[in-house]
Amino acid sequence: MEEAGKPTDTLSVYIEMHTDLGGNPKDDYAAALIHEFNKELNDLPMEERNLVEKRDKILMDVLGDEGHGRVRTRGSGPTPSKIYGKKVTSPELDSSYKERLRSEIVQDLSKEFEDKFNSMNSQIEFLKFQLLLSKEQEQTMGASTSPINATTGDQVHHMSIDHEVCD
Repeated sequence: MEEAGKPTDTLSVYIEMHTDLGGNPKDDYAAALIHEFNKELNDLPMEERNLVEKRDKILMDVLGDEGHGRVRTRGSGPTPSKIYGKKVTSPELDSSYKERLRSEIVQDLSKEFEDKFNSMNSQIEFLKFQLLLSKEQEQTMGASTSPINATTGDQVHHMSIDHEVCD
């Protein structure tokens, strides 16, 4: 249709698919619908008659909404699966997809929690080691010595600063 310079809006396609080569409706039902389309088009102002949205609205007003699995506006050849593709309607496929998705989520969360758990265990072991090291140093050096910095292992020196008070 497009190559022939004819409009390709849904109303034009419907009319084209329901008329013979001479432009006559293929049956009485098509003739009645085409008559109704033309009546609705003639009720529009001239400048709105070629607007695609107006033509589509007329088609849907006259035909009504497409029912489930219907492609009336495409003529007699196309099927819904050719127009819209195959749809998954089997509950088994839906449940297997949900189960696969659930499994992927559980694996992702398990990995994330395992990584966090291992990181926290490493931190706990490090802190235990530092505590043990600090206790050993305290026992070998005596209680009067300065404490050990748990991060570096260096002795912490306390400095006393004398402050003069000004009157």
